[in-house]
Amino acid sequence: MQSACVEAINRFLETDGAPGIAVCCRLADYLALPVRLRLTGAICLQPLTGGQIVDFLARAGTPLAGLRTTVQGDPLLLELAHSPLLLSVL
Repeated sequence: MQSACVEAINRFLETDGAPGIAVCCRLADYLALPVRLRLTGAICLQPLTGGQIVDFLARAGTPLAGLRTTVQGDPLLLELAHSPLLLSVL
């Protein structure tokens, strides 16, 4: 199913073209496919580091001081905070 999707995207790009396109997937899933997207570039997002999480919460200042303390003391919340989206939600 995923290979068929990649092939359909490639056909679309060949016939219609696209000024910009974004395709999101898990890296391991993509690398397991027998076919590749024919794009001019790719970006691989990495999880935030612990330092980046601490810096983000520190820059928020006093309003998020309680969250900063809670995240540092809760391994599950710290794991969730490695995702930029989930850190923003927290």
